[in-house]
Amino acid sequence: MKRGIMFFLAICLALIFGGCATYHQNMINDGSHIVDCNSWGQGCMGIATAQKILKDCIVRYEELGYLKIEEYGVIGVKFMTGGSAEVVKVAKSSPAEKEGIQVGDVFVSVNGYEVENANEVVVQSFCKAGKVNNYEIQRNGERLHFSITTIPYTNLSSE
Repeated sequence: MKRGIMFFLAICLALIFGGCATYHQNMINDGSHIVDCNSWGQGCMGIATAQKILKDCIVRYEELGYLKIEEYGVIGVKFMTGGSAEVVKVAKSSPAEKEGIQVGDVFVSVNGYEVENANEVVVQSFCKAGKVNNYEIQRNGERLHFSITTIPYTNLSSE
């Protein structure tokens, strides 16, 4: 009888305290500031608590205008850090490349808002993946208009 009780207690303790989990979610805002919501837990209660902590963190940052990194929409252009709105790189197979954006193009406006530098382009373009943004670009003295559908940041090729 004693052995049965000890075995039962051992199983109960293993179920309560056994196992662990780590959760994290990167979040990004329109200023390209990235935060990491993370939590961990051990055992049934710890894992459930960790899941709730993560969910609460995500909700708090979403209320502040952050998006989950995999929901962040991009078109696939790169600018000089802190520089002008001139494109210095276009990612291969990106929406920008497919629509004809080229290195040297200068962004003039995004969704009707005039932009003067790379940061303003990023802020005005900030959206969930799948949204269409309208861009006005200057190329060789000519102004061109593009409507480009964003893709998830995590789907962008790093080439």
